[in-house]
Amino acid sequence: MIKDNRGNPTRIHSLGKLEEPNTRFGFSLQMTTENSEWFDKKQIALAIRNSTLDDKIGCSLLAGEIIKYCKGCSLKCICDLIDEVREEYIEETTNVISTFKVD
Repeated sequence: MIKDNRGNPTRIHSLGKLEEPNTRFGFSLQMTTENSEWFDKKQIALAIRNSTLDDKIGCSLLAGEIIKYCKGCSLKCICDLIDEVREEYIEETTNVISTFKVD
C-alpha cells in the first residue's frame, strides 16, 4: 500500500491512476471480469448525484496535497464537466412540476 504525503493509504492503479479506497460507500467504480476491467457508469452517476444531495464532491489530488492547483492538472477539463453535470442535474431535478392545496 502506497501512502500520500499525509500518510493516508492510496493505491496506484495499473493504468497509473491514483485511487483512494472507498470505505464509506462500500462500492468500487471499477469492475473486473475475467477478460477486462471497466468502469461502472451507474456508480459514477450515483456518485455525482449523491454529491448534489447531502454529500460533497472534491479532488483527492488537492485534498492529499499531491497538487496545489487545478490549473495545470490534466484532469481539469473532466472535473469541469463533472461540475457542469452536477449543476445541470440540480436544475433538471428541482423544477416544480405541479402544486396542490392541502386542506
